[in-house]
Amino acid sequence: MTRISDAVIVLVTGSVAGKLFLPVRNQQILLKRKNNLKKQFGDLLESMTTSLNAGNNVQDSLQSAHNDLKLQYGETADIVYELEVILSGIMNNFAIEDMLMDLGIRSGIEDIKSFSQVFEISYRKGGNIKDIIRNTQQILGDKISIQADIETMMTANKSEINIMLLMPVILVGMMKGTSVEFAANFATLPGVISTIIGVAMFVIAYFVGRSIMNIRI
Repeated sequence: MTRISDAVIVLVTGSVAGKLFLPVRNQQILLKRKNNLKKQFGDLLESMTTSLNAGNNVQDSLQSAHNDLKLQYGETADIVYELEVILSGIMNNFAIEDMLMDLGIRSGIEDIKSFSQVFEISYRKGGNIKDIIRNTQQILGDKISIQADIETMMTANKSEINIMLLMPVILVGMMKGTSVEFAANFATLPGVISTIIGVAMFVIAYFVGRSIMNIRI
């Protein structure tokens, strides 16, 4: 009975954990990729600002930034690919502002989308593009710096949550492996119910803890 109850608990717990944690993991990967793209976009704006200050126009600044970022991040970086899409669109007579707006929408990053909207209005009405790009780069850089500081401060707390989630499972496994009487209690109806409730509480605590520490700027 103990072995059967263990198998059932493992099967049920594993199925629930897979259903709950796989979307969380996918979200973590997506968020990491967005953060990398946001940082790379900040470097793009910085490179464009330098090129504009040297007297180049926006299109030439994008081409110069593409060359700089290819050296910095490599040809497979997201921002390098996006710049190639933008430059290719410009060569095929698509408007620069439309290509940047497309990037903002596809990226799902609010900062890039907001910049694209401001750029579109200013570019078509003859605004000071140089100041817009420089100010956006400064704001984006400050936000990235603050976010990095928050992540650094929360690293220890995130590690504690993971440890608290794993320790009860490890302790129960050790006790069941060393004590036959203790293991037999899990084969009873109260033992199964207690295990299910305990697992549910730890899962809920994990998601609550993650939501509390998910501080976005």
